[in-house]
Amino acid sequence: MKSSKVIDLLNSEGAILKGTRIMSGGERRYVIHDQWKNEVGQYDRHEMQQFLEGFTEITDSRGRSWNWPQQGIDMRPSSSSLQSWLGDDETM
Repeated sequence: MKSSKVIDLLNSEGAILKGTRIMSGGERRYVIHDQWKNEVGQYDRHEMQQFLEGFTEITDSRGRSWNWPQQGIDMRPSSSSLQSWLGDDETM
């Protein structure tokens, strides 16, 4: 299965947070953009997992903080889509 490199992490009638998986310096990184297309962070796998588990938040360019578990399940991608985007289904 080919994994996706771009995903809407949070979507409510349009992407609120969009993630792009990249390779940088031989390591997988996750670049997050907000709905205004501003980059709001780059994260490694551990940092991304911390966000998805609710231990950290991502703040958009307008100052709103997003806590993954507090968002409605209908705003989030499916677990299989998320795992594919994280790259759990492929080797580096």
